[in-house]
Amino acid sequence: MKNRSRALFWVFYALILLGLVFFSSCRFSSSVTKNPEFSVSHDSLCGILKEIANFENIEIRGTLFKSTGSPEKSELTVKVINPKDVTLSNDQAINRCCFQIALEISRHLKKPKEFDSYKVLFEVRRVENGITTSSYKGSAFKSSELSSKL
Repeated sequence: MKNRSRALFWVFYALILLGLVFFSSCRFSSSVTKNPEFSVSHDSLCGILKEIANFENIEIRGTLFKSTGSPEKSELTVKVINPKDVTLSNDQAINRCCFQIALEISRHLKKPKEFDSYKVLFEVRRVENGITTSSYKGSAFKSSELSSKL
């Protein structure tokens, strides 16, 4: 009986140690919304961006990514919704417009070095019978790629 309780103790102890080792090796990550601040009004910024590619709507959202054991990273995502003069089939035009939009966005941020990367997506949204479908195409840029062009 004494040997059995001792064996159970060691099994329980080993399970706790394995659990602690597994738990300590896990990475935890989270993302937090980080709203960008611009040096111009939203309407002015939209006017500037519509000169590059006319669109129905635009969404601009910043995100801060935190992960244990890694430095924080931030990304600014720009969704150009229902572009009127750029089609998703024209990769060359999409890439050129994405770069120009990312460049203009970074030029008009109050703190241009606030974001580590920029992602620009052209999105075509369609609503049929109450169901929304989307198609995307875009590009991502490091802030260093844009800061050299400012």
